[in-house]
Amino acid sequence: MTLHLHIDRLVLDGLGPLDAGAVQAAAEAELARLFAASGVPSGLAHDPRRPRVDGGAFCVETARLGVGAEGVGTHIARRIHSSLTTP
Repeated sequence: MTLHLHIDRLVLDGLGPLDAGAVQAAAEAELARLFAASGVPSGLAHDPRRPRVDGGAFCVETARLGVGAEGVGTHIARRIHSSLTTP
């Protein structure tokens, strides 16, 4: 099965100077890894055209403590994937 995922907009309020492109690249890479490892999440199998996915919120302080863009992107991807796999 082939999965095409399009993220039109990723809202990152409060992250300050982090490079948005690096956050996006890290999120895309982690989502690809998660989908490859676990297959298509049930949330997408049942409703493939979701207009919105809520990845939740996380502590911006984590980004300020040196996690950087890659860590933030990876965290975002895991939250999105989790929201798709949780009924």
